[in-house]
Amino acid sequence: MSYIHLIVLFLTGFTLVNLISPKFSVLEKLGLSFSLAIGLVTMIMLPYDLLGVKINLTSLYIPQVLIIIFGLFFLVNKHGVKEVFSLNGFDKMKSANFFSINLPWIFLALILGYVMYVVIAKAMFWPTISFDSVTGYDFVGRLIALEGKVNSSMFDPELPYNSIRSGYPLFIPGGFGYAYLMGFDSSKITTVILILSTLFIYYGLLRNYANHTISMLFTVLFITTPEYIAMSALSLSNVPHTLLVIVAVLALAIWMDRGEKRYFYIGVIFMALNVWARSDGIIFIAGAGFALFLYTVKTKAWKELVIFGVSAVLPFIIWQLYLKGVLGMVNTDVFVSHLFWDGEKIDRMTELIWKVITSTQFYGIAPYLIPIGVLINYQTILKKHTYLLVAILTSFLIYTMLYYQMNNGSEDFGYSLKAMINSSYKRGMFSIIGLFYFYIAISPMVQKLSKFVIESPSKNA
Repeated sequence: MSYIHLIVLFLTGFTLVNLISPKFSVLEKLGLSFSLAIGLVTMIMLPYDLLGVKINLTSLYIPQVLIIIFGLFFLVNKHGVKEVFSLNGFDKMKSANFFSINLPWIFLALILGYVMYVVIAKAMFWPTISFDSVTGYDFVGRLIALEGKVNSSMFDPELPYNSIRSGYPLFIPGGFGYAYLMGFDSSKITTVILILSTLFIYYGLLRNYANHTISMLFTVLFITTPEYIAMSALSLSNVPHTLLVIVAVLALAIWMDRGEKRYFYIGVIFMALNVWARSDGIIFIAGAGFALFLYTVKTKAWKELVIFGVSAVLPFIIWQLYLKGVLGMVNTDVFVSHLFWDGEKIDRMTELIWKVITSTQFYGIAPYLIPIGVLINYQTILKKHTYLLVAILTSFLIYTMLYYQMNNGSEDFGYSLKAMINSSYKRGMFSIIGLFYFYIAISPMVQKLSKFVIESPSKNA
């Protein structure tokens, strides 16, 4: 029965994707559907909580079923069954020469398939043991499922059980809670379907620029990043959040490149979901927003800039108001509220961050491939995919500055500078590495080099 609930969840997201545009490829639809549906379900939880409506399977099913029935009816009448349920994206694969696609592509796909099997088996076998989840995300999810509300007994001021991890927005804990409501014994099913979604959407978005072999190669490089794949079997927030950031930034970049409006809308929605998963995701709003501002100065797309700004920031504001006004959680000591200069801290940060971002143990060949991949395109760096690079670099810079503003304790303190960079900062780099890999994969130099790969881009790209 639990898997029937998963099908309903997928159909909800599938309908929403098609309502945005039925022109998305089948890979993009597969990659977007679950995360859109989880975003919808978890956003519904908040007004339910405020209105006193019990959060259970029935109350969450009602809007989903209505969307599926009326949404699909509208779509089929307007676009026809063929376009809504098309296999757009596989047609080029079928028409290409068998050996030009499959020899390198199948080898890479087998590697990816094996890695995914190991991750899924590990995730579903081992119980939730990570501290952040046991005391935060999974704990909140369990109580949502048990008590039917977000403002559960863990936030009781007389006997509070909440921690700093309990104050994260609802995309992750709400998704975990919905997994329990669907009857799963482990909330990790949510993490599993979201990493599978990441695989599909990353490959699907790459296919807008690159041939099958290059798309699969860089998908494998990203997904098999050692620290990322190690975290994929855990019920933490970083891996699901990576999916949301990847879609948000890349979809907006594709829109700025090609002007296809469906990517603008999906980019705005996922940028909003990005801060619905982690509040520090606001750095990506700033990074992509700066790139969008530069694009707007050139193209006069002021309307889109306003839509992006308001829509992306709104969930962040709503959650902060809910935290303070309803849950009574105010973390005023996490960051220093004023600008300051601490040369010693900058030196210490530089040392610690350099060790992290250059570690092949954490990121495989990324520390070497990314700088080389960016530098070899120096001649076209201001001509091709410039807005994407601006969004990545700006986000990375602001992300690093965020840790400088943290109110850290001594080296032995749990939230010391060393502890935060070696754990939180390290995991936060997942999305930035995925974005860099994408930029390199679609860069002019890699596209030229791909001519020497077995698959011919003239046939398949």
